[in-house]
Amino acid sequence: MNTQDDNASKPAVPTAAELLAATAPTARGGQAVPPGASPNTLEDALGITESPSARTLRAAADAEPGARSRSCLIRTDETPGGVRVIVSIAVAYGLAVHEVAHRVRRRVAAAAVDLFGTAPESVTVDVKVVWLDEPADRPASH
Repeated sequence: MNTQDDNASKPAVPTAAELLAATAPTARGGQAVPPGASPNTLEDALGITESPSARTLRAAADAEPGARSRSCLIRTDETPGGVRVIVSIAVAYGLAVHEVAHRVRRRVAAAAVDLFGTAPESVTVDVKVVWLDEPADRPASH
């Protein structure tokens, strides 16, 4: 079996470096990157941006003491007029994870009502990590 002939018929798959080089001229948040400049991040190079709506909901999650938002996904394609929000957070060590997640869920739901004009069908808070680098400021009980 001649593997050289087999490989010649298959299209070459670009490497990550080739993808970065190929997309560099249109990176940085939709603005053109000056000639000779390189994108700051892989997200810049691939043209991945966070929607303003997701940014707003992440800010609501970040407003909760002891929580840091990591990502936000807004699903509008499942039911007509319905919105589902999935936000991932990190929680400070020493806080009750379920309590922080509950407060983040309330904040994000309230922000979604302001943003979309209607309550979301669901808000899922996914705790990805507990961070240890800062002491937790324990918020007052609600």
